[in-house]
Amino acid sequence: VVVKDPLTWLQSMCRVSYTAQFKRHPMGQCCPHPISSTAPTISEWVPNKPSSHYKSLPDMWSSWNKEYFDSPNPRLMIRYEDLLFRTRQTTKEVCECVGGTLTEKFDPIDQTAKYGPEHAMSNKPKFSGREVAREKYGNESYRYAHLAADDLESIRADIDPRLLEALGYDWSEERRVATQPPDTCLPDMEGEMRRKGLKRWRGQIVPLDDESDGVIVAGGFYPNKQNPRAHPDFQRALRRYGIKGTGHRQHGGSAG
Repeated sequence: VVVKDPLTWLQSMCRVSYTAQFKRHPMGQCCPHPISSTAPTISEWVPNKPSSHYKSLPDMWSSWNKEYFDSPNPRLMIRYEDLLFRTRQTTKEVCECVGGTLTEKFDPIDQTAKYGPEHAMSNKPKFSGREVAREKYGNESYRYAHLAADDLESIRADIDPRLLEALGYDWSEERRVATQPPDTCLPDMEGEMRRKGLKRWRGQIVPLDDESDGVIVAGGFYPNKQNPRAHPDFQRALRRYGIKGTGHRQHGGSAG
């Protein structure tokens, strides 16, 4: 079982939440703040299984990993950060744990291991890959991004302390203050648009690569049905920024 630092896992959930649904800050780039209001629900993870409800995202992280931690069955829990920053040594220890031996030739894959439409943005070279991940997860500012003092308190209160001790995860208000601006989340329309893959063009808000996704005609966005945008938040972003409907052609105008 690969376990991720709960603080950076929260950032990952903000990008791709899979079947988890949780309350978000009105400004998307503020996620995961405020932690105490997230209260996620997981549905359709396993066919015919009832939905799971959690107090918060940290409670979900704790409950999920605690099932493996407390399991009577043999299991191996590996920190994602060890695989990322101590790749060869960690792989060697895993091999030896299961009775194997690491070969002399060790050639880890640099490309992202994720695929699927929900990862369309992160699959681009400048956003993914081992070196990009090392730079991102080695940045303490990223670890504490958009978290306030009460968020750290909520995280610690909702996670089983045995997991934090066994896995060596910890954080402090002192380090958060040292790495973050005074305001946890400032409205940033331009940043929000970039995060959603949008841009301003001639007074309109359009996709960054609007010709492949569709065209803007007289203020209305018409998607290219042969190549629909894969990013799951795209249509939601269009509505949020007031771009007109997506199927009823209007008179006049020109393509954007």
